[in-house]
Order: sequence, then C-alpha cells, then structure tokens
Amino acid sequence: MYDYSSDHQPNMKIFACLILVTLGSSTLAQTPPPGSFDRLPENQSIGSLTPAQLQRFFNNVESVNTLTSCFADLASCPNPTAANLANQILKLGPGGSCAPCPADQQERMNSLVKIFLENYRTKYPELFEQVKPYIAHVIQN
Repeated sequence: MYDYSSDHQPNMKIFACLILVTLGSSTLAQTPPPGSFDRLPENQSIGSLTPAQLQRFFNNVESVNTLTSCFADLASCPNPTAANLANQILKLGPGGSCAPCPADQQERMNSLVKIFLENYRTKYPELFEQVKPYIAHVIQN
C-alpha cells in the first residue's frame, strides 16, 4: 500500500504558511480606533469635520495627547494629520474666525470651535491648560 502522507506534507506546510500569513496580515490591517488621526486624510480641513468626529476624537486619549504635543511643537508633531489640524487651529482668528469664510461657513466653524473647546476643557483639563497659551486667540469671544 502506498503512503500518501509524505506526498502531501510539503503542500500542507505551504497551506499552513498561507493561513498564518493571511491571519497575520489581517491583524496588521486592523481599522484604527474611532477618533484616531489615521481615520482622516492628512489634508483634513477643520471646517469639514463633523460634531460626531470631534466627539469621537475627544473619546480617544491617544489622539488628544498627540494633538496637545503638536500645539507645543508643530515641527516635531508625530502625526501629519494632527500637525495639519493644529496648524489650521493656530491660524484661526479671534474667537475662531476664519477671515475668508462666508457667513454660513463661519457659523459652522463657530459651532466646531465651541465643541472643541468645551471637550478639551471638560474631558482633559490638564491638557487644555497646556494648550491654552497656543490657542488663547481662539478662546476669546
């Protein structure tokens, strides 16, 4: 009688490797958590964020810590999307005004700035105190 087990061992090894590679790559390609900067494009406009996105952002401690560090040193910001958003916030005028914005866009920006400031103040008061010197112009109403 012929022993087929030895003929199939190389195929079984290849099959097992394929399964491990597939499982490993699916683990590596996991979706970033809600509120992660990795869920946004690098050139994300703050004016196009939704209130729900801001809420998810403030529920993600890692993202808030990253953004906080970016305000302190934009050039060393570890995340390009965070650096872009921090830079846009730093460029806002008094109270969050955006000079070239039409009235409806300014109204939306005012709403987003309010959500941003309220969440920073209430959920992360220590981090807010660190950021306050950099965004003082936005805080004034």
